[in-house]
Amino acid sequence: MHIIFGYQTGPSYGEIEEQDGGFSVDILSNGIIEYKTYIFDNKEKSRETYQVDDSSLQKIKDIVTFYNKKIDEIPNHLDNGSCDGDGNFFTFMDKKIIAWNIEYTDIEEIQKKNPSYYELYRENIQYENRILIIFVRIIKVLEAIGFKLTISSFSVIK
Repeated sequence: MHIIFGYQTGPSYGEIEEQDGGFSVDILSNGIIEYKTYIFDNKEKSRETYQVDDSSLQKIKDIVTFYNKKIDEIPNHLDNGSCDGDGNFFTFMDKKIIAWNIEYTDIEEIQKKNPSYYELYRENIQYENRILIIFVRIIKVLEAIGFKLTISSFSVIK
């Protein structure tokens, strides 16, 4: 099945097959949500599946389609200067984007507080903000049907 939206996170370092390796959530075109957990390094630990109703699936498709041109403008690899921490891997239909320690940044605030960082990472900041705006819109659809997704966790709230 085709992935409409996917998100995975995991640590940049750890003990092979020892530590928490993060999780992934894929929303497939047939309405299935695949939730997987991993042990380091990307070895599947568990898998659960859930069903999304047609209306909610269509809303998620509409969000990704609406932002399609903006998503295509984003490079496949983002760089905000992070050297460790957590990887953030996004899939929007056929587009895959890798970021590290992604966070929403208030552009006016960062310009004032850290102008050198802003100048160096201006485009990256804009791309990360764009990704997270889309992510939040998808999160809201999922929350309405009983799933809680954040940058660092996934749970069922039904």
